[in-house]
Amino acid sequence: MRKKKLLIFAIVIAVISVMISFAACDKGNDNDSNTQGGGNTENGNNSGENVYQSKYDYDGETMFYAEESTFQTYGEGVEVNGVKYLFEHTIKEEKRDRYVDLTADILNAAGYEGAMTINVYDDAFGDNYYVKDKEIYACATDPASADYAALLIMSIYGRYCNYGMAYGYADYILNKAGLAESSSAQTPELKDALYDMNALCFNGKYTDEEDIVDLKIFAPVIVKSYIDKSGEDAFEALLTRTGNDLDVPDAASALEEFYDVCGFDRQSVKVLYTFGGKSNEFIARTEFAEFFINDGWTDIAQTPMYEGNYVDPEFMHRDYCEVREFFNTVTEEMRSYQQFFALEEYDNSLEVVFYEGSTKGNVSYYAHGNGMHRIYLKTIMSLMHEYIHSLTMRYCKEELWAYEGLANKYSILYNSYALPFWNYERNNPDPDSPSYDYYFIYLDYIGRDIDLLIDDAALMDLYVYHYDAYDLNYAYDTATSFINYIERVYGKEKSIKYCFKGEYDEGIEGKTHEELIAEWKAYVQESCRKYYEKQD
Repeated sequence: MRKKKLLIFAIVIAVISVMISFAACDKGNDNDSNTQGGGNTENGNNSGENVYQSKYDYDGETMFYAEESTFQTYGEGVEVNGVKYLFEHTIKEEKRDRYVDLTADILNAAGYEGAMTINVYDDAFGDNYYVKDKEIYACATDPASADYAALLIMSIYGRYCNYGMAYGYADYILNKAGLAESSSAQTPELKDALYDMNALCFNGKYTDEEDIVDLKIFAPVIVKSYIDKSGEDAFEALLTRTGNDLDVPDAASALEEFYDVCGFDRQSVKVLYTFGGKSNEFIARTEFAEFFINDGWTDIAQTPMYEGNYVDPEFMHRDYCEVREFFNTVTEEMRSYQQFFALEEYDNSLEVVFYEGSTKGNVSYYAHGNGMHRIYLKTIMSLMHEYIHSLTMRYCKEELWAYEGLANKYSILYNSYALPFWNYERNNPDPDSPSYDYYFIYLDYIGRDIDLLIDDAALMDLYVYHYDAYDLNYAYDTATSFINYIERVYGKEKSIKYCFKGEYDEGIEGKTHEELIAEWKAYVQESCRKYYEKQD
């Protein structure tokens, strides 16, 4: 009986041993199937916790984003075949390896063999991205997507590349690399503005989501159509031209040529758009300036849009059609000012920052000197005033009346956004403010609404007379009244040159500066007396 019990016990022990062995095998199989790199355990021990072992060795370093902000974060990087990758430390190594491998596949399919830096953040920018020459900044997304591949394309061919062309080419490259499947969806009909295909057209803040879906179908189809007809080299040449921010008209022409080959009769808008990064929602480039739209910018005034329609102070962040109208309009106005002043040269590297931060007096201003050539803009009504400063500052006499009077005088000339507001303000003055007394006097005298394109010079003179403001540096309106007088007597060309250094520093046509001021005072007193005689 005892032997029988011992035999049973031995059998039980053997069965348990086999079960434990199978359990261990199952555990080992789990490790093999779920952990790449040989199923290592954490810290090299047998704790049983799985860790992913990267294919690459990542070194810790600080990631900077200094061009548009002081943003920086701790990251870990690696260089593979001349391409430097920097990942925020919170991004897991398995995801980093996927970025490195797929990026290499995309660049290889695109035929790119040069250097590049790719910075990947863990939601640091929200929805924003940033592209520089051979460098991109992106929040973590799918590296096998056309949106990510388009960033690589823009970095290679120019940061201002038309985004639709870059996106369509990215889809083409992904298919070439075997990383995506071609869509069989029918090519949609697009709204007029969407044919611009720039970065804002693909942005949900500016374009309806259903339109973006259509664009993402449309762009790959027409890019492939172009490549089938003209070849990949010809397409790459056009793509490079659309990204050339130093020759905006040629970039626009390249897009027109692209559409022409694809069978579309399309006149391109001569404004380029790109991503803004951490600080800016987007950046726009025209022939005359580069515009940085700060993420939180709002217009400090209730500002009328083109043709007098009032808009939301945040209009620069909402509807692409409104943004498009704005940049098209101010581009032509800047062109008009350059033709009007006809100076020997202009510096069109101007930056215009739609500035959300504080400025002294919370006003717009033009910053220059020490390499600075930038407008900080608080309201679009002041854009053309500051733009005139950017054109004429280097030529103007270093006297307040000259450079402020010149900008004040001509800022109404080509100013579709400000003029309706200013006309409204002068026709509806605040009766409780003594600053507007002379408006009532002028309105009563003319018996109609004020139109600044007709009445501005008379109002400047009346301001001087009403407030006894004959010191040229007393106010912008005083300086403007004096410059108006010089123009009235000696002509526009001489009045502008009188504000500049050089030819008329001591006087004009035999008249000293003091004599000209005396003549101007006498003119103002004589011409403005009539407004008060009617009241008497």
